[in-house]
Amino acid sequence: MPVLAIEPRGVDGSSPPDTEIEEMAKANLAQVQTVQATGPYFLAGHSSGGLVAFEMAQRLIEAKEKVACLLLLDTGLSQRYWPLFYYLKIIGGRWHGHLMMLLTIPARDKTKYFMHNLRKFLRGLYDPYGLKRMPIDVTIASRIAGDRYCPKFYSDKVIFFRASVEEIPADPEALWRNRVSDLEIQSATGGHNTMLDLPNVSRLADDISACLMKASADAALALAPQQRGRPKKSAV
Repeated sequence: MPVLAIEPRGVDGSSPPDTEIEEMAKANLAQVQTVQATGPYFLAGHSSGGLVAFEMAQRLIEAKEKVACLLLLDTGLSQRYWPLFYYLKIIGGRWHGHLMMLLTIPARDKTKYFMHNLRKFLRGLYDPYGLKRMPIDVTIASRIAGDRYCPKFYSDKVIFFRASVEEIPADPEALWRNRVSDLEIQSATGGHNTMLDLPNVSRLADDISACLMKASADAALALAPQQRGRPKKSAV
């Protein structure tokens, strides 16, 4: 099937980037519907792009359109929306990693390591996005948008591809299981970004194609009874 890839605002430098997932979804839907006015729709997004695809799907369903397939590729959520057990697990793992590092590095490097991470922690408190040091760009805008976005419950199926090398907190069981009606989890070879690089992306493309083929067939079956019920046009 044809694929429409949408470039975020701000990439070309001619306009400021959006800092709200809702605005990104609105702009993307406007572009999609110039090509395809009605469903079924097949949506996919990687990382924070998955949040945009998720919000697009929500809006389409609210508009009584059919979303045949929604794919999230290693898409996390802002930690403010993590379940408590998951937050404690991730933060505890980070502190454990720092402790083990302090125990293993040479004594002369311990102070340097501690001060580096302390400065990093304090900088994250007063300037979390680095905007006091650099102008906003698409990457920073995506971080801001992701931190602000709290997804509503999605009443349909989501297929989640989790990177086999877990580089970011994006556990679909912890973050997405209770936010969607039906969650299917698949593994993608590689890390958060390298899942999209060769050779990993070839297998990912095959797996996504299989999902799209099944969703397309299911959508066709769902439409068949409606089409059979329509009166046939008479030939003149």
